[in-house]
Amino acid sequence: MLALLLVGCPKPKSTEAAPDLVSPDAAGAPVATGRVLDGAYVDGAYPLSVAVPPGWVAVPGADASAVRVVLQDPEGDVTVSIVGVRGDVLAPRPLPGCTWTFVDTARYRAVKVRGAVLAATCTPEDAAGARVLTYVVAQEGMLWNVEGRVPQGHLRAGKLDLDVIAGGVRFR
Repeated sequence: MLALLLVGCPKPKSTEAAPDLVSPDAAGAPVATGRVLDGAYVDGAYPLSVAVPPGWVAVPGADASAVRVVLQDPEGDVTVSIVGVRGDVLAPRPLPGCTWTFVDTARYRAVKVRGAVLAATCTPEDAAGARVLTYVVAQEGMLWNVEGRVPQGHLRAGKLDLDVIAGGVRFR
């Protein structure tokens, strides 16, 4: 009987617009380059994964960006970015505000890949600025820059942090 009463009652007209199926904020939001899964960043577009050390925070980049992931050490001093750019000639990518003062191509034990690795140091133009240490690896038409931004006074610890992250980079 109750069912007959409910069917017979007309539904009042709503003065509010029906909600969108996708909110405007989500529709314009950038898509992440990948995700952190089981202690590693896994890229969604490239055959790249990076082990995330305990205590570190990994923030995936925006899909349209060359920066695939940024890792922050627990103390907040050192950040390591994994940047992918098209190319096959080992060279550090240009960075504003610093000059590449050391560039060397060799086999580096910290980086677990076959073939030559470029190691470079970008010295900041501002004496108080962060130094950038990088390893560059060529893989299938891409240059992968593992860049560590190290503040003044933290060079040794920053280099050790960079080596840990670089050692966890894999190309599947």
